[in-house]
Order: sequence, then structure tokens, then C-alpha cells
Amino acid sequence: MASYKRHSIPTIILHWLVALGMIGTATLGILVTSMERGPDQHTLMNIHKALGVLTLAFAVVRVIWRTREGKLESLGNMPRWQQIAAASTHGLLLFATLLIPISGLMISIGLGYSVTVFGLPFIPQTDLQIEWLSDLGYTLHGAAKYVLIAVVVAHAMAAIKHEVVNKDGTTLRMLGFGNKY
Repeated sequence: MASYKRHSIPTIILHWLVALGMIGTATLGILVTSMERGPDQHTLMNIHKALGVLTLAFAVVRVIWRTREGKLESLGNMPRWQQIAAASTHGLLLFATLLIPISGLMISIGLGYSVTVFGLPFIPQTDLQIEWLSDLGYTLHGAAKYVLIAVVVAHAMAAIKHEVVNKDGTTLRMLGFGNKY
């Protein structure tokens, strides 16, 4: 196995905070859309929005951190097409973690709904409705979630390949393990 530099602690923490935030928000989104309108659905939608805002904040910090810190070199000798696929997958993941919560905010703003983050006001409710903004938000939110699902599946399959087939330590590196620097 080649020697390599570990991911920094902030990189690992931000990766998993955003990943868990997206999973939690998506799970709530699926649950909310399957419920009948009512107080329980409203409560879960507010939690969905709050978690989305927090995830967006972590995603913004993650993108800034990644830009500042740079990316580690790949372990092993990947063919060029795999390097391009990996870079594209990571780029799409970062983009989707920004686009999905931003498009969710576009929906709320366009419909005049408030957004609170666990009781703290973030976007106030308004009587103003901006139909094109909510329509665009719905379109982006809907399309981006399917792109995210496909890219997450590809990302997970690549992680498994690195661990099971290549045995190069790539996956352990993002988990914070490994003994090489």
C-alpha cells in the first residue's frame, strides 16, 4: 500500500455531518410527502426545513474548507477514466449538497412560508408569493434529489470497490483510520 496523507479531522467531520444531514433530511422529506396534511406533517416539515438549513450551513463550510485545503491524491494507480469519474462524482456530490437545500429554501420563499431553525427565525413568513421562484425550486429540488441518489450509489459502490477489490485504504482514510501519512 502506498503511503498517503490522512484527511484532516475537519474534513472528516464535515463529510459525515453533511452526509448524515442529507440522509436525515431526505428521510424526513419522504416521510412528510407521504403523510396527510395536519399538525404532525407540519411539525415534521419544519424539522425537515431546519435540518436542511443546518445541512446547507455545513455544506457551505465544507466547500470552503475543501477549496482551502485541497484534495488528497488518489491512492494506487487508477486509470484516467476512473480519476475523471471520481472527480465528477465528488463535484456532483458537493453541488447537490448545496442545490437541494437552496432549492428547498426557494420553495418556502416563493410560497411565502417561514423557515425556522429549531425555533430560531431564519426566513420570515410573508404574504408575498413568487410563483416562478417556488416553481423553479420544486423543479430543482425534485431533479437534484434523483441525481443525488444516483451519485451517492456510485460513491458508495466506489468506496466498496476501493476497500474490497483495490484494498488501497481509500475508504478507511475518510473514516479517519489508517496508519500511513
